[in-house]
Amino acid sequence: MEVKLENKKTVVIAPAVTKELEKVTIVRIVDLPVEKKVRAFVRELGRPIELPTLSDENYGDWNDKKVADAVKSELAKL
Repeated sequence: MEVKLENKKTVVIAPAVTKELEKVTIVRIVDLPVEKKVRAFVRELGRPIELPTLSDENYGDWNDKKVADAVKSELAKL
């Protein structure tokens, strides 16, 4: 699933490596009901990111749009 970002985002992928992103690809979504966590694996980051807006006290039903919005929100914080 690809998520189009409203604005280009420069993120640090590894020390001294930066990328300017216009869109990202979510390659896997992991729902951990026992932990009440939702994580998205983003190809361009090379790692999963936890989605707090869908986890813990916010845990419940989610859909592709909610995941896309949560990924955008977390990328904005980087």
